Amino acid sequence: GEFWYWYQAGEHDHPSIGLARSRDGVHWRKEPRPVLDHGPYMSWDESAVGDPYALEIDGWLYLYYLGEDVARQQRLGLARSRDGVHWQKLRGNPLFELPQITPEVHMDERGQGEPAAWRQGNWYWMLFTGRDRDERRRLALARSLDGVHWGRLETIEGQAAWNRAVVCDPTVLATSDGVRLWFGGGDRPSPAENLDGAIGTGRIQ
Repeated sequence: GEFWYWYQAGEHDHPSIGLARSRDGVHWRKEPRPVLDHGPYMSWDESAVGDPYALEIDGWLYLYYLGEDVARQQRLGLARSRDGVHWQKLRGNPLFELPQITPEVHMDERGQGEPAAWRQGNWYWMLFTGRDRDERRRLALARSLDGVHWGRLETIEGQAAWNRAVVCDPTVLATSDGVRLWFGGGDRPSPAENLDGAIGTGRIQ
């Protein structure tokens, strides 16, 4: 068997998604070119793609990812592949539209990213990060019957002093007794990736 790892790389403002493979988890072989690249001119992911998260569904690999347009709006999309190398983006992308800027603050009005998806029971579930106008970050929970069409359920925000402003970047591990969750957190809003924050853990029943 092999470990397969999809990752974000390339120019800082215009990354693509690559693939590396390993038999031992130590020595890795990279594909020479990106396996998922930017979209065409004027598309929703024209400027950048990143934050890949893969899930196997009915013999297909589904790759959930962040896409960015020229206005730097970030939304989530989906691509599908039989072999993990050649991907076809869904015509229905993006998965969620950004809310309009209104006097009411919405948790993802400035962007979405960092998806994490899993299957539990008859449903597919997803957590992703949303940014509001003040650069506060929270997690949104969504679910789907087919992995393509998603409905949003609730927003998860920090309840402690150390993550009161930022809860982001979820990673999940589905087990027989629930879903383990790891996430980043911070006590001050910031557009920067380096928040000088901490990592928390939890369980989704």
